[in-house]
Amino acid sequence: MKQRWMVVHKLTYTLSKMIIGKRFLILTTPGLCLFNHHIHITMEFFYWKGVDLTTYPWREGGVILSFDFAHQVFEKLLLPDIFDNPYLGYEIAIINGLPAVISYYLYDYETLFDIWIMTERGVIESWIRLVSFGPLPNPIRPLGFWNNSGLLLEDFEGRLMLYDHSTQQLKNLHLQLEGDLGTLEVVNYEENLVPKQL
Repeated sequence: MKQRWMVVHKLTYTLSKMIIGKRFLILTTPGLCLFNHHIHITMEFFYWKGVDLTTYPWREGGVILSFDFAHQVFEKLLLPDIFDNPYLGYEIAIINGLPAVISYYLYDYETLFDIWIMTERGVIESWIRLVSFGPLPNPIRPLGFWNNSGLLLEDFEGRLMLYDHSTQQLKNLHLQLEGDLGTLEVVNYEENLVPKQL
């Protein structure tokens, strides 16, 4: 099977060790399209939003590709069957170290949301829907979580919004985003990606 390298930011990975450097080179397999702006890193895993190009239509092949740093293994995590809907958008996230998906459906200038979590890594049957909410006005794209109760959103006018699901309030953070709509992202932050030596 032919393999290829994918260049990402900040770290260099080799099969024997992780080296801090300018780039992260990772071996991937053909048949997957990875979106390099949908990346999440935890202490153990590197996650990408992707599409399995071996499925047709390709939109129904949404996957999360993960790379296990400790075991040096790639894994394709399938999404729940509900994601076969071509009108349903989604973004990946991390909740308590586990893969999660924020799905959104645009309908009549409003957006409906579901938050899903894979409670057992790699087991498609372990996906559960944590919460559903909306509709929210003015089509909105989810970006990621803020602290324990907030969801950061980008509206179609380029404004950064915060939705608090405990109070069901949408707050304009009064930050006008620069650049193209749909390119803003939230990235998980870990204090140190290199495990501490004993």
